[in-house]
Amino acid sequence: MTRHAAARRGSGAREPATGGGAAARRARRAAAAALAVAVVAATPARAGRLDALGSYEREAVEEALARLGVEVDERPAGKRVRRIHVVNLPVFGKDAGFLRVFNALHVTTRTSIVAREVFIEPGEPWDEEVVEDNRRRLNDGLFTALAAIVPVRSPEPGTVDVLVVTRDIWSLRMNSNIEVQDGVVTALFLTASENNLLGLRKHVSFVFDMDKSGWAIGPQYVDKNVLGTRLQLVTLARAIFRRDAQPALATGADLGLTGDFEGTSSRTDIVYPLWSLRRRWGAGLSVSHFDSVTRRFFGTEVAPFPLPVDVVEPPDCARPFADAPLRQVFDRTLVDVSATATRSYPGRVIHRLSWGYQLRRDRSHLRDRDAYDPALVACFESEALPRSELSSALTASYRLFTPRFVRYRNVDSFDLAEDATLGPSASAAVEVALEALGSDTNYVGLAAGLGWTVDWRGDGFVRVGASASTRIQQRDPAGGAEVGGFIDNSASASVRAVPPPVGPVRFVGAASAGTRFNEQANRIFALGGDNGLRGFPINFFQTPLGAQNHRFARANIEARTAPVRVWFWRAGLVAFYDVGGVSTGFRSMDLYHDVGIGLRTLIPQLQPFVFRLDWAVPLNGPTPGLAGSRVVFASQQAF
Repeated sequence: MTRHAAARRGSGAREPATGGGAAARRARRAAAAALAVAVVAATPARAGRLDALGSYEREAVEEALARLGVEVDERPAGKRVRRIHVVNLPVFGKDAGFLRVFNALHVTTRTSIVAREVFIEPGEPWDEEVVEDNRRRLNDGLFTALAAIVPVRSPEPGTVDVLVVTRDIWSLRMNSNIEVQDGVVTALFLTASENNLLGLRKHVSFVFDMDKSGWAIGPQYVDKNVLGTRLQLVTLARAIFRRDAQPALATGADLGLTGDFEGTSSRTDIVYPLWSLRRRWGAGLSVSHFDSVTRRFFGTEVAPFPLPVDVVEPPDCARPFADAPLRQVFDRTLVDVSATATRSYPGRVIHRLSWGYQLRRDRSHLRDRDAYDPALVACFESEALPRSELSSALTASYRLFTPRFVRYRNVDSFDLAEDATLGPSASAAVEVALEALGSDTNYVGLAAGLGWTVDWRGDGFVRVGASASTRIQQRDPAGGAEVGGFIDNSASASVRAVPPPVGPVRFVGAASAGTRFNEQANRIFALGGDNGLRGFPINFFQTPLGAQNHRFARANIEARTAPVRVWFWRAGLVAFYDVGGVSTGFRSMDLYHDVGIGLRTLIPQLQPFVFRLDWAVPLNGPTPGLAGSRVVFASQQAF
């Protein structure tokens, strides 16, 4: 047995009490709980962090301190770690009242399973950066509602003990995510799952996943520690069916779930992650496939081709068919296999170099093509279908960032810690596809990104970023024609500002703009619905199919109240404003606006993200049909 394993054995056992009776013990526990709040608030300041424990975490730490009969060490710096204490708490704590009886229906994670995720080593000096790195590793939203690590007093002079506190998320449940727009269920995700099989943190589930086009069912398995190692496995398979109500989707209780079988999809990822900032090597293998039907939507209906002229200019070849359009429904087969290895170089600036290989086959064909005019079919396939190709490519990428992390609260979630990386970040990637390796054509793909995050007075931040990509290709493999060298060019810029709260309200704003030029892959920009303009129908604003140039711009601002605690859950209100537009040029772009209010709720025992209900009203629009309001119900913040 290693010294590390020996030190962890027995974690969770009470240390011998020293002196006094029950009253003295209660006094010591009360003092320890109070000291925990003060020390964890003060310790991050010495380490450069700007957070304090949230109430949910504070209650868990207080319970763990009382259970072990230990006290916080307010001066751990310079001391060596003697022992690791691990306390994993059941789902429902003291504040949940009678709901604690449901803990009997949940298999609490075994202490040894949590302990093996702790890479703080006995004998090492107390290191705030390593402690925070380990806390982020433990804070896995699939299994854990919270994770906290605090220094506690050791009986040996010059040493410190480490207390690791986690709390399980309810594991045996029906996970859900629903999105409703314009009175239509546009997305519904349900899983009958056991997230913590036998207390081993193995996730087994049966998934139902519905979108506007169809619904899929199948099993899923997630193992973050295969055979007790750091190796991770995620695998899933789906059978895909059509929603009956086409082109108009079903509303109300009728979800159109009796449609025909349309195909399958699957994905398997095997990853050896960089599970600590100190790790130097990582690797991954991914295999996926999709063989089914794809539908594009305009509002809640399958999009016609061409779209109405008063919405977007059609390609020249589609103009004669404006009165007899086809529906944008096509068969797509996609197979993707990739393998990568990563070398990380730890330090004050972390550099990561990855290289690998990717094989990708993408084929698309218009469905029911014999039902339409051959000229219209040819126009759609050339101007609207995704690029069909086989690519076999060598890949390489580089990334750098500064490992300066801070914790914020009440930004995207309620009360729970949210980690952000400060300072600069940069990335670059190259993909070289060669006919000699089996590709349809030779090309080089290039991409790069830059970003910077700055702290804002200790309780907010500003993040700016920019990215660009291009593809260098001389010949179209389908016809052998010259395609212009640099194609599928894109560039974008974004900013997100989260200022410190003003009283009980926190403002959150984001803005982004992007461009594509010499576009050959038939990609477009679209806004409307839950992708930036909540007061308008889904994808109502689109850039023209077949156009060479595409532009978009959007901005959103929300005023989010601090959460109000209601029993064991949290709730808050939101007021918002959205603005955005798409066009073939920024100067010709019309901007559209909406305003609204919303509700946010969080049940931390069930999931770490909020549910939201938004009611939005458009302020302007190109057609009278946009009058009225729209309701969106979904998970996670809108931006």
